[in-house]
Amino acid sequence: MKLNTLSTILVAAALMSPLAAFSQSADRVLEATAALKPATPKTGEVTLEVVFTEATRPVAGLKLISSVAMTNMDMGTAHPAVKETTPGHYTLKPMLLMDGPWRVTLVSADPKFKVDFDMTAGAKEPWKPAKQTIKIASAAAPAEQKPKEEPAKTEPPKQDPAKTEPPKQEPAKQEPPKEDPAKAEQTYGHEGHVASSLPKLGEKNTYTWTGKEEWDTRTGFGKLEPMVRMMILMMVAGSGMEGMKMAPVALVFNEANFTEGDAQSMDMDAQTLKVEAKLDKPAVGDNNVTFTIADKDGKPVEKAKVTTAVAMTNMDMGTAHPAVKELGKGKYAVKANFSMVGPWRLTLVVAAPGGKAETYNFDFEAK
Repeated sequence: MKLNTLSTILVAAALMSPLAAFSQSADRVLEATAALKPATPKTGEVTLEVVFTEATRPVAGLKLISSVAMTNMDMGTAHPAVKETTPGHYTLKPMLLMDGPWRVTLVSADPKFKVDFDMTAGAKEPWKPAKQTIKIASAAAPAEQKPKEEPAKTEPPKQDPAKTEPPKQEPAKQEPPKEDPAKAEQTYGHEGHVASSLPKLGEKNTYTWTGKEEWDTRTGFGKLEPMVRMMILMMVAGSGMEGMKMAPVALVFNEANFTEGDAQSMDMDAQTLKVEAKLDKPAVGDNNVTFTIADKDGKPVEKAKVTTAVAMTNMDMGTAHPAVKELGKGKYAVKANFSMVGPWRLTLVVAAPGGKAETYNFDFEAK
């Protein structure tokens, strides 16, 4: 009886061992379910909530980095912060600057995965909650290392004492004499400059992203991107203006700077605000654009939330997002940089306190 019991235990252990190994190497499967507020995405700020679960259990503690950008044109890329409100529930607030297709991407460092959510701002139908399945391959177990076998010791062949020759001595190696860098430059001066020493490699720098960086200053040439693109275009085209100097323009926002020249306004029935922008003479460089915000009754709107976008309409010269300065009594100002001659568009996404965001476009011809 004891022998039969022991054999049964051994057979069961042999069957269970491959199953245990399979369970350890099985892939992880996560479910990502996203919901949007408002349900029908509109231009302006929206709230995206994503729930991550694994076998119906919430996945807490994920470190997520977000990216928000349009899929049909370059409107820049934003990286709003992602917060875990409750275990497994992650919330972020993307800013949709204009109507059209947008993509929100979430990247996780541990475990490593990426998930995309597509939506269309200005759509007529509500956005359906998106559910995606994420498969994460588990790391394979390290192979067992075999002990290193030491090579067999071989004894040196015995030499015949009668035929022993004295060991040959190799001549000492002579290193070439070191040259004085100053003399070398004098000797080979007619052949060009001779470096006195080789460049040294610097230490490797690392940076940890926290999600609170100013991305406009960390991509490409940062805030100087439009100016750099214009200089490159001039040098390639050979316009003869490669050596021109562009001094920075000091812009002071005050009541005296508020111009009273030609104005552009947008007052549509579907919009609840009246926005009027003024710019005397659009020119290449920095332009002080002032604008007023009022409700339909003409009452000035203060403390409005305004997001900007400045770009050319006939070619890709990049998109800038200058800051807005409030002057008071419904008056605001923004410094728009037109880096070259041609048509430019200033887009303002305006949201009154407690109101929804609305988009206003103003076109200027820089000369």
